Amino acid sequence: MDSLRAMSINQLRRRKSALPLFALLFLHCFQIRAQSYDLREFSTRDLSDAKSPSPNWQIVGEVSGGYNTPTVNTKPGTGILFDNYSKDYQYKTSADLVSNFEHGDIYLELDFLLPKGSNSGIYLQGRYEIQLYDTWASTTPKQGDCGGIYQRWIEAEKRGYEGHAPRINACLAPGTWQHLEIKFAAPKFDASGKKIRHAVVEKVVLNGVTIHENVTLLGVTRGAISESEAASGPLRIQGDHGQVAFRNIKYALLNDIKVSTSDIQYEYYEGQFEEFTDAKPEKLTRKGTTSIIDFQLADNPNKAILIFTGKVNLPETAEYLWSTQQYGLAKLEVDGKEVVKTNWQADLKHNTGKVQLTAGEHQFKLYYLKNFNWRPSALGLNVQKANAKPVALHALRSLPDPEPAPLIALNAGKEPELLRCYYEFTDRKRTHVVAVGDPNGVHYAYDLNQGAILDLWKGPFVNATEMWYERGEPQIAMPLGPKVRSSGVGAFAPSNLIADSLDTENTLQFKQYRLDSKGYPTFTYLLKGKSVSDAIRPMEDRKGLKRSLILGAALADGFLIRLAQGKTIEALGDNLYAIDQKYYVQLPPDYVANVQSGNGMKVLLLKSSPNPVQIDYFIIF
Repeated sequence: MDSLRAMSINQLRRRKSALPLFALLFLHCFQIRAQSYDLREFSTRDLSDAKSPSPNWQIVGEVSGGYNTPTVNTKPGTGILFDNYSKDYQYKTSADLVSNFEHGDIYLELDFLLPKGSNSGIYLQGRYEIQLYDTWASTTPKQGDCGGIYQRWIEAEKRGYEGHAPRINACLAPGTWQHLEIKFAAPKFDASGKKIRHAVVEKVVLNGVTIHENVTLLGVTRGAISESEAASGPLRIQGDHGQVAFRNIKYALLNDIKVSTSDIQYEYYEGQFEEFTDAKPEKLTRKGTTSIIDFQLADNPNKAILIFTGKVNLPETAEYLWSTQQYGLAKLEVDGKEVVKTNWQADLKHNTGKVQLTAGEHQFKLYYLKNFNWRPSALGLNVQKANAKPVALHALRSLPDPEPAPLIALNAGKEPELLRCYYEFTDRKRTHVVAVGDPNGVHYAYDLNQGAILDLWKGPFVNATEMWYERGEPQIAMPLGPKVRSSGVGAFAPSNLIADSLDTENTLQFKQYRLDSKGYPTFTYLLKGKSVSDAIRPMEDRKGLKRSLILGAALADGFLIRLAQGKTIEALGDNLYAIDQKYYVQLPPDYVANVQSGNGMKVLLLKSSPNPVQIDYFIIF
């Protein structure tokens, strides 16, 4: 390790203790689906799931472009729902798309694509808008920006109020596919029609980042189909403000289930046991009846076996998911069939099993064993079915309060921040990675072995909790902003273009990185014995990164400059290329590149440039 790298890492270690821990606050990559969903598809083969769609709504096979223009190009086919907006439809609610189905509580996920400056929205129940808007360049998110919960409106005063801005700007560049997940709880009404619970946006995840959580809506947002709230309403997509495309639209209509238990008996055995078979009649300490499952029925729950038997009444015939939580050992039988069986565990995780059951009563038997005291006692049993919340069959006190999940966040201050780390990429831990944080919020993760950019993101920098909290396992750094995944292959490409990486022993050897006067790194390698460097800097307008490949001398024969790799690479004109419709590569006007295909992939290669000693190009995301 060279001295500059060592200094940077030591500085990070000294600063570790000063980093904040925020209990239960993670902004990155939370998935909504904590419960089991049976997803339905909103058709993108035809418009049969929409109610009398206006002519601006079409089914197409491809969309492309939109980075520099308010319109995109389309190709015939199916799979994409496209709003072919024109000014003929401006400000006309008849241009909106309304679903045939109505919903109350709902989970919704979809991909969307907005060209430059375009504007749309998802109206839950036709009344509560989650904004879709090209606000890629926004630095301080507002309620009207992408992912915002739009404001309510007082028409007499021409004034908006009560909008909710997203936590951070998680919007990606125009013309790229973005992913949205929404979980919504509809307002509830009593038998007389009086509202007894407000609507709640339980969670919104945009491009892998949680931007809203448990937001109460006191009324409908501007542009609702009705000023009155209701228990159900259609899904509505705004179509009168600009072009927009959708794909992979899936939803689950959510509902609660009523589950009850009865005739619960328990047996308590006290002692230092190893297996459930140790619960012999002569070792029985006590037995009795109880109204609910509770580990506190044991006098000494750290040296105990508890066995609960009883009846559970299920509301309908369905596949039911059962889960136990405990420190120690557990087993669940339903109607004499083993559904859940655990190994010894010191973590309070869910252990699950599924079984098809008819409506009505069923017998259950739950075993619990614990023989240590270095973890608190805990026992939980839950049952649920698809599209319904889990129902707890245990006492609240039978599970301890959850341990705080801290966040150790590393952010760039007045100068760039470098973090040597392990990094999860394509389901594999990369061991020689440096994450580079920019004070203006344009960051990347770089594989030192391959000379490859792995991920790009904006906003907050790195979640280092797994590196530095307690024992620091699995020691992985994770982006805190909306992540754009690159191909993870190096810029110096072997001639066959099929290999994803270079031979680090003989071909590409990492030597060091040095910091410039502003603190940004330049990575230096030996490529077949010749020195090459890779300098990556943020663009001044925060649109992405400028990459300079400094060759020093002509590369050895048989090597190429790989600018990008992906399943699709589209030339958009003016030397701009869209890579998998996730990010862009922009070349100077006097550069020439070409696209080659191989092994199911496309590779953007540099053919010529006016300066063969230094290759400059831009990665826009």
